[in-house]
Amino acid sequence: MFWALCLGANVDQPELVPSYAGLHLSQAVLAPSDVKGRTALSVCFEGEDVALGYLDERCPQLPFDLVFGCDEELIFKTKGPGQVHLSGYYIPTEPTDLSDYESESDSGSGSGSGSEGESESDEDVSDMEGEEKGEEEGKEGEEDEEDEEDEEDEEDEEDEEDEEDEEDEED
Repeated sequence: MFWALCLGANVDQPELVPSYAGLHLSQAVLAPSDVKGRTALSVCFEGEDVALGYLDERCPQLPFDLVFGCDEELIFKTKGPGQVHLSGYYIPTEPTDLSDYESESDSGSGSGSGSEGESESDEDVSDMEGEEKGEEEGKEGEEDEEDEEDEEDEEDEEDEEDEEDEEDEED
């Protein structure tokens, strides 16, 4: 959902991020005017003033990729002659109550009550974990076999070298 805020010159504007969404600040734009000079933009976040940038006729807009969490109390501030327009969007938070999700997934899969679905999920997870462990053990076993083969090859090469050295000594 779109969000915007217009800040006048030399203003401290409180803004409360709603409890149902985070706020993504996308850009700040200096409003067109005949006023010359640089305008500083900052935000007071968690009790700290943080400078976001300066806007003037040479740099009339600043892109941002800032996200503020739910229920954050912010104060956007301008210092200077320009009017600043902020824009962004709300990021809906994911529901913490999964009962809606569970009922949808249960009805779609035909697995019955939520507790049965949960036990099936647990079984699926443990099956997957078992498969992963088996794959890891298989890889370790393959590595051990390769190591043993390498050691045997090295021993065979050493034996051949020893035999060649003995033959050379006999000549």
